[in-house]
Amino acid sequence: MKPPVPGGGNPLTTRGGFSLLEVMVALVILGILLTAVLHAFAQGIRAQARMQNVTLAALIASEKALETFSDLENRPGPGESDEFVLPPPHDFMHGTRSVEQNEMIPNIQEIAITLSWESGSGGRRGRRSSQQANASQSLEICFLQAQLPVQ
Repeated sequence: MKPPVPGGGNPLTTRGGFSLLEVMVALVILGILLTAVLHAFAQGIRAQARMQNVTLAALIASEKALETFSDLENRPGPGESDEFVLPPPHDFMHGTRSVEQNEMIPNIQEIAITLSWESGSGGRRGRRSSQQANASQSLEICFLQAQLPVQ
């Protein structure tokens, strides 16, 4: 005599576990969730790289402004500008320094430092899509310098 089967069914037709269809549906859902998580992770890495470049550009612009304030003989005159390229490892950035005379207050000069770089650069030389390769980012910081009358 056969032992009784729990649930009262035939032991050959009653089976435990998941069907192939259930396993495939679960794998599709898992794949979609993992894709979304990886996409969010990649976006976070890109945002961190952009912020790193912006921070670096702000520090370099401040340094160039201090250099401009202290070196009166080698800076551009009012209405002029000069371009510069940074040494490695920051050679992916290039900049422009311009000096303008304030029209309302003649003793004030406006010094603008503009730094530009290719989107996705920053020491990384990877593959990029053509749309990203052509995109550039820039940061412009303006400073005011008062020229005190010589007595």
